[in-house]
Amino acid sequence: MKLASIDIGTNTVLMLIGQYEGENPEILSINNFQSIPRIGKDVHHSGLISNDKTDLLISILKDYRKIANESGVIKILASGTNALRTARNAAYIINKVKSETGISINIIAPEDEALFSYFGAISGVAPEANNMVIDIGGGSTEIITGNGKGVIASKSHQLGVVTLVEKYFRSQPPTEEHINSSRDLIRAIVDKKMFNKFPISNAIAIAGTPTTLACIKNNINDFEEEKIHGSFLTISELQELCLQLSNLTPDEILSNYKISVGREDVIFAGTLILIEIMEIFRIEKVMVSTKGLRYGAIQYYRFMNDGKYFGE
Repeated sequence: MKLASIDIGTNTVLMLIGQYEGENPEILSINNFQSIPRIGKDVHHSGLISNDKTDLLISILKDYRKIANESGVIKILASGTNALRTARNAAYIINKVKSETGISINIIAPEDEALFSYFGAISGVAPEANNMVIDIGGGSTEIITGNGKGVIASKSHQLGVVTLVEKYFRSQPPTEEHINSSRDLIRAIVDKKMFNKFPISNAIAIAGTPTTLACIKNNINDFEEEKIHGSFLTISELQELCLQLSNLTPDEILSNYKISVGREDVIFAGTLILIEIMEIFRIEKVMVSTKGLRYGAIQYYRFMNDGKYFGE
């Protein structure tokens, strides 16, 4: 069965075209698509997704719908996360998207976002292991722990790369004062007590920050999933990358690292969030996963769907 799974985030809109057969838990990735419209720009301040960003989202979804149809997809699963959860005009946008594209956006609750992200991220990881998944988004950061039996604990922290940039890093390179203030904020927001009794066997980082950093580390200018998925980033490597990025403007980051297109002004913030989380939980290295919510949404649809989000 061939499905399209779309992840509509604060910064990115991603689409996976995936296929599965019978009860085989593996999802075959046929193709992945990425757009960076940043629909959550200034939502933290205004409470609204702008008309321009709404039109841009609709344009992207029209293109995705065309690709899905041409690929023989039988169903599109569209998941809206933090920006659509918090925007006061989300209902208007969902209705407009449905009217103009035929795509139904399902705004998923934070605990279900964690569930989707977790089961997507642990694909290929030893099922009996104790896993921590770190999902750094544009408007929120999810930390999820679990094992082969499922999610044990999860927390959606209201801090992401876009919100951190809007608060501290509108001007870059950042000042030392702003870097220190952002570190303090991350440490104040991340809920350590909720997870500190859980022994971690594997730490897995998903979303654009770790995949971009893995590309930078390995001198990859064109995203190649097979070279990134399953690779590792150590805390010392991340600290060195953070130092390099802290001395560059977004234009210089884009010039030096072609893979950062669309992320040049947020990749430093994402690196800082990842480092702080690793230091809080004393994690020496993270495995980079190119999978996440899009894959988990398909798994939910297959095995756990109760009609809450993707009902027929």
